[in-house]
Amino acid sequence: MHELGHTLGFGHGGGDAVNYKPNYLSVMAYGLQMCGVPVGPVPADLPGGCDYSRDDLFDLVEPLPPGPDECQGFDAGLYGFGPADWDGDTIVEGVTNRQPPNNANVSADINGDSEFTTLLRVRRLGQHLLRLPHPGHLRRWRRRPRSG
Repeated sequence: MHELGHTLGFGHGGGDAVNYKPNYLSVMAYGLQMCGVPVGPVPADLPGGCDYSRDDLFDLVEPLPPGPDECQGFDAGLYGFGPADWDGDTIVEGVTNRQPPNNANVSADINGDSEFTTLLRVRRLGQHLLRLPHPGHLRRWRRRPRSG
């Protein structure tokens, strides 16, 4: 399925070349290419396994400001995966925590590429598909009589 995605024009980072983005739940992501899309707490919403990106998750801004809110995790509650300890300090921090001193976002290299950038969200599959012409606009093949 991963290679089929390349044939359809999908990349490893979705709309860019950035790898290992947790906000890109697709077999096209390097870390999930062996049908490792996680199953959501409600499997009907995210069945997992071999799947392309279903939803337009939010951007993850690695550097401060604003930095990622660990309390929101990578899905901001869309699938219910919960918080993520992006900076590895075993404390979940973020502006949505509201409990000082842990009520500030962090700065973290979420995808481990040694760069602090914005991991852009990826649009869902339907927005990535090649824009094929409407069937009515295709030439109709007509059977031509054989000559001779």
